[in-house]
Amino acid sequence: LLLAARRRARESDANLSLAADFGNVGLWQLATGSDRVTATLKFRSLFGLPPSGRITVEDILDRIHPDDRSDTEKAIQNAVNDLEDFSVEHRMVLPDVGLRWIASTGHADVSREGRPARVRGASIDITAIRKAEIERQALRTELAHLSRVSTMGQISSVLAHELTQPLGAILRNAEAAELLLAQEPITL
Repeated sequence: LLLAARRRARESDANLSLAADFGNVGLWQLATGSDRVTATLKFRSLFGLPPSGRITVEDILDRIHPDDRSDTEKAIQNAVNDLEDFSVEHRMVLPDVGLRWIASTGHADVSREGRPARVRGASIDITAIRKAEIERQALRTELAHLSRVSTMGQISSVLAHELTQPLGAILRNAEAAELLLAQEPITL
C-alpha cells in the first residue's frame, strides 16, 4: 500500500512537472525558517540562475529590479507571516537577456501545528505581454497626437476661410472706392 502511494505521488509530481514545462511555468518552494529555495529548471532559467546548485532567497531578490524588489519581498513575507496568498509582477535585468517581466504567485502551506511550513509558488515570463502593452500604449499616444494635429488642421482651415471672407470683401470695397475716386467727378 505504501509503495502504491509513493508511485502515485511520483506520477502526480511527473504530471505536474509536465504541465508546468508545457506552460513555461517555473515552480519553486521555500521552507520557512530557511533561506534555501528549491526550484525547477524552468524557474532557474527564468531568473538567470545556474541549472544546479544551491539557491537562496537573496540570489533571487538580487536579480529583481531595485524598484520592484521591496514589493516582492513584502509579498513573500506576508505569505510567510500572515499565511496570505500573493501575486506579484516584477522586472528583472539579466545580463544576457536584458529586461524581463515575471509574474509570480504563491501561498504558504501550514504545518499540523498551524504554523507556516513553506511557501510554494509559480513564476512565468510575461515579457511579451508587457512589451505588447507598452507598444499598444505608444500607438494610442501616437493616434491621439495625430488626432489632435488633424483637428488643429481643420480648425486652421475654418479660421483661414472665415478670416479671408471679410478681408476679401474689404479689399473689393477698397478697390471699388479707388476706381470711383479715379473717375472724373460727377456734377449734379
